[in-house]
Amino acid sequence: MIVLHVSPVAWEHIGGITNSTSRQVEAEARRGATVGLLVSYGDRHQPGADSAGRRLGDQVPVFYRDDAPGGAVERLPSPFCRPDIVVFHSTFIPYHARLASVLRKERVPYVLCPRGGLTYYALRQKGWKKRLGRLVFFDRFAYGATGIRYLTAMERQTSLAYGKPWLVCGNGVSLPADEESTSIDVETRRLLFLGRLAIRHKGLDRMIEAVASAQAELRDANVHIDMIGPSDGDSQHRLRREITRRNIADLVEIRPPVTQADAKSRAFRQANVFLHPSRFEGHPQAVLEAMAHGVPCLVTPGSNVADVVSEHEAGWAVEGTVSDIARGLVTAARAPLEELRRRGRNARTYVERECTWDRVASKCLEWYRHLLEQAAACRERPRSEKPPSGNVASAARIRRSA
Repeated sequence: MIVLHVSPVAWEHIGGITNSTSRQVEAEARRGATVGLLVSYGDRHQPGADSAGRRLGDQVPVFYRDDAPGGAVERLPSPFCRPDIVVFHSTFIPYHARLASVLRKERVPYVLCPRGGLTYYALRQKGWKKRLGRLVFFDRFAYGATGIRYLTAMERQTSLAYGKPWLVCGNGVSLPADEESTSIDVETRRLLFLGRLAIRHKGLDRMIEAVASAQAELRDANVHIDMIGPSDGDSQHRLRREITRRNIADLVEIRPPVTQADAKSRAFRQANVFLHPSRFEGHPQAVLEAMAHGVPCLVTPGSNVADVVSEHEAGWAVEGTVSDIARGLVTAARAPLEELRRRGRNARTYVERECTWDRVASKCLEWYRHLLEQAAACRERPRSEKPPSGNVASAARIRRSA
């Protein structure tokens, strides 16, 4: 099976969609598929692109938009000029829509992995632009898909469905060795946020407000919160100003982003609790990496993993209000060391069982085959016969326009 992934990866970033797409294509190649990656962000001269081939290995060739200008997939070298199926990652990217238009004409099936971009909350962000985007190109692109892959059950339940066959299959994670898992700091309760410092998206405004409202209890518990990540515009300056204004600089420290995998792993190993108060996500890679390191997580519903964290007691799931986040911070700060260890073990056990990249690749490849079989059957069916509705699991119809 020839699979072409199309994703807006940025090689200078080590997390997020860049990491998850890279790891998935590698895993699918290990499972025997012929896999290629078409980068839909920037060009072959973007920072880090020269090492992309070394990152992915010899099994996965990497292409760029100038290899398929305007979506002309037929210009890619064989066999990717005629893939069996194409997988699009992310939403509202005009290049993806142009490429999909070519695929529809050539009757090449494609699937969409929106990564949280079709949730009702995400669609309300820059709402008028997205309504225009849906009208101009995106709805046609989505309706033409053979299927939609959601990263979590919560994402599926809160997203536009377009009446398409769907699969719930999350991101994977590379497991650190047991000896690299976190060790509990008995002197200081170290809490960590690691990710892009996007204030509204990541819920950092309400986290700072929650820390301020519970600062007395957090000081009593000797809490220190590290916020590590690249600035989103002037967000780092705005966060520092707010931390100073609320007199919590002794509790919260903003640190530079980590650019190397070993530094990132070291940050997880030094943390007692991982914080992820996002308003909306797909399947946050940082949470999975924290869990893989045995770090219990404090998450909100917008993280899309609150149900997993709660069900498996892999941390604490709280509502997204300032008061609820504040109570969660105090609970995590006061939790006995043995409770932290137990919840951390639960987190590690969950990702070992459910979130390895080989497991993700196997599940996705099986689904691709199923979709291809359905597509072939539809092509062979006489026009007088009505094709079956539904799919792998009956999908919800679009419930309302966002």
